[in-house]
Amino acid sequence: MRDGIRLYADVYRPSGGGRHPVLLQRLPYGKHKLRYRSFYLEPLRAVNRGYVVVLQDVRGRHASEGAFYPYRHEVDDGYDTVEWCASQPWCDGNVGMFGISYHGATQWLAATAAPPTLKAMVPGVTADTYYDSWTYLGGVFQSFWITDWAASFVLDDIGRKPEDQPEAIAALRQWRRDPHAMSQHLPLKEMPALRGLADYYYDWLDHHTYDAYWKALSPRERFDCVTVPALNIGAPSTR
Repeated sequence: MRDGIRLYADVYRPSGGGRHPVLLQRLPYGKHKLRYRSFYLEPLRAVNRGYVVVLQDVRGRHASEGAFYPYRHEVDDGYDTVEWCASQPWCDGNVGMFGISYHGATQWLAATAAPPTLKAMVPGVTADTYYDSWTYLGGVFQSFWITDWAASFVLDDIGRKPEDQPEAIAALRQWRRDPHAMSQHLPLKEMPALRGLADYYYDWLDHHTYDAYWKALSPRERFDCVTVPALNIGAPSTR
């Protein structure tokens, strides 16, 4: 990346060499995990149709270097990754992005920087702001969902860096034995289980309205910068 941090990706290419369009997915859940690697698009099916598929761990997750802070680095890292793909000898200069949920966020955020070689994207079941209906719902902090999400990120990636905190991790594991205890702790800002492990959780509590903090992270505020076609896919409702 432009700041020297190295992000790791798996690259699936058609046999026989040549230059091909690239399909890029950037995810925080682990490019090595079958559930996330193939949930939205099976890479080998795309390869057999003449595409290169690139699956990348976002900054601070699994194989990639740096510190993870949701959404914050996805604009620059997404831009740099798209342009890196386009510069490779196996790419014909055309890059598309795909994926659901947070993988959709990495698409929208990258698109706001208008990387020249990004030609299209297919975000599914995602959002255009990470305040409403993601972290807050009607102004109410989604405590159970957010504590579970943040704790899962931490425990899913233990031991990736020497500075990991064994005492804090042990305490978080203790709290995770009863996830409701985390979400029901009052006051919420004093819930200790994520302190030093997922400090963004406390930042989100500090910003309980759609203020400048959230606007800086929201694609909605920069839709005028998005120039590529997007196929947005939502989940069907059931009754």
